[in-house]
Amino acid sequence: LFFLLTFAAINYTNTSIYFTIMDHLPHDPAILVSAINMQLRDEEFNSLAELCYAFGTDPATVEHYLDEHGYIYNKVQKQFKER
Repeated sequence: LFFLLTFAAINYTNTSIYFTIMDHLPHDPAILVSAINMQLRDEEFNSLAELCYAFGTDPATVEHYLDEHGYIYNKVQKQFKER
């Protein structure tokens, strides 16, 4: 199972713009949880479903994958936590 998420950081140096892009996250569940929680916490996305659909992934698949690795999604707090 592999999830694609894109993060971009913009650095302005003189008149040039440089983009640092990470186009995927490693398969590691803890890193995936961290990335998803960060995106939801920073309100880049309003829901797990919105985030998943933006990256072409089914939210149920993400929840199932992370559940298998000891994480559960709290819909009220909009974050994954360890069981």
